[in-house]
Amino acid sequence: MPELELVSVHVPKTGGTSFWEAVSRHYGEALVEDNDHIPGTTADLSEPPVLPEFAKAVHGHFRADRYADFVNAFHITFLREPNEQFISNYFFWLTYPPHGNALHDRLLAERPDIVTYARNYTGSILAGFFEGVDVNLFDYVGFGDRRLQDYRVLSRMLGFHIDARIHSNRTELPAELEAQRKDVTTNPRILAELKDALREDYRYYDLFRSRWT
Repeated sequence: MPELELVSVHVPKTGGTSFWEAVSRHYGEALVEDNDHIPGTTADLSEPPVLPEFAKAVHGHFRADRYADFVNAFHITFLREPNEQFISNYFFWLTYPPHGNALHDRLLAERPDIVTYARNYTGSILAGFFEGVDVNLFDYVGFGDRRLQDYRVLSRMLGFHIDARIHSNRTELPAELEAQRKDVTTNPRILAELKDALREDYRYYDLFRSRWT
């Protein structure tokens, strides 16, 4: 197995695609993508990692401890305020074509409102990535509301420039969905109901936030 320098856990809709693009400018082909072991899907999460010998970094949607045996690698993830992350992911999936994910297919077929989706469909997104994982596995955890600061800090820690001007995979919504999204984000009742439904995600978020203040 190769000696990895960087392991980047990409929780959906937390700026991970932008981070991937920024880091790839340094690593090139030595940055390997792993999106075949996504928590909450039918993927076999126990399947051991298999990486090409030229790999120096890995990034993707996988459980945080999937590459824990690479003890010399710099482990990182980014998180986003859970309501913001969930709302972004919900509307992104409504625009995304079917791709074999059973939960996504069900969302497109049944189109539940966002609170019903949070309460009855998904479970805790962050638990899927971090349940049972020691927070000390991570060398750094960044947050969406301080992205510029985190990129500066990481550039110093990793020894190469990470360009904060890169913004990839932004969701452009059709007018009808944009109106629905605005209704959600400006409705205190819906936001409160979402926060209650996502309380397990907030527990993980607050835990990491208290560690990386």
